[in-house]
Amino acid sequence: MKRIYFDAAATTPLNKGVLRELRRDLKRLYGNPSSLYLEGRTADYFVDLARNKISLYLGCEPSEIFFTSGASESNSWVAKCSRYQLVATKDSHSSLDNFKDVERDISKKILMSFPLVNNETGKVNYEMLKKVKRCHLDITQALGKVKIDLHSNKKIKFASASAHKIGGLKGCGILYIRKSEQRFMKSLIDGHQENGLRGGTENVLGIISFGEAMEKTYKNWDKNVSKVKRLVDGLYEDLFSCDIYKIQKNNNIINLTFKKLQASTAVAMFDNFGVCVSAGSACNSGDDKPSQALIEAGYNEDEALRTIRISLSPNNHKWECKKFVKICKHIIDYLEN
Repeated sequence: MKRIYFDAAATTPLNKGVLRELRRDLKRLYGNPSSLYLEGRTADYFVDLARNKISLYLGCEPSEIFFTSGASESNSWVAKCSRYQLVATKDSHSSLDNFKDVERDISKKILMSFPLVNNETGKVNYEMLKKVKRCHLDITQALGKVKIDLHSNKKIKFASASAHKIGGLKGCGILYIRKSEQRFMKSLIDGHQENGLRGGTENVLGIISFGEAMEKTYKNWDKNVSKVKRLVDGLYEDLFSCDIYKIQKNNNIINLTFKKLQASTAVAMFDNFGVCVSAGSACNSGDDKPSQALIEAGYNEDEALRTIRISLSPNNHKWECKKFVKICKHIIDYLEN
């Protein structure tokens, strides 16, 4: 049985083009980028090449991109080491849970932190961007969904992202630090790498995968966005033939709320039929509490616990959507009627 992967908001398969590059690089790029001999200089060159690619598509300077182990580290770095008091919105990543309900220090300037694209509903938070004085953006879910120009909005002081959301390797991320903020920034991990702000030997292959994934995502922007929109719009319409309590969509995400079926049970049932869906964010998958992001989006607690997330990518196909609707009907007929 060929399985259907409808959880792109959690992670994506490695992009085939990225995989081809990595197969070549596995043998030749083993040098430490800090080393002065040829192997080290070669690795350093490809790290900088990836930095240039990422900055190009994010609308910033290469010197403003710092490599990390992922968006969780990047978020934590800003929260703990910037000159501001970070206050995170309730729909922010779980790595910022300790910064969501905090007593404000009037002696410090506030830095609002929020996702540009909500990872559970797909909503783009442009309104929040208009309201704040300065912010840290989590752009992990925004990659490949909206075009980003970090320099155009001076309110954006920092931005975090992970490679694995767009077909890169897990364990690699970035933190954008606006040039005017870098002299105030302290390191979370000490060391001389990354201009003395982030220590540790660079994850060369992860970094290369991020650069390649960004290039392949944004060079094929129109084709990818158009394909996902067709798939999501078609699936959304077809799902109305199922006896579902509520259906909502934004970007590449569809939220389905069942009449009685609990989301955790639905995820298990779909898995038995070879379909991967989610009961909310993978970052909170061990939590049986209702999703705060869904509550903020207007769902009540009971509805949130009966809501699953379907998230598509350019890797998906029309036949998968058709099969999903049939499976959905079968599960509803069996467990709800």
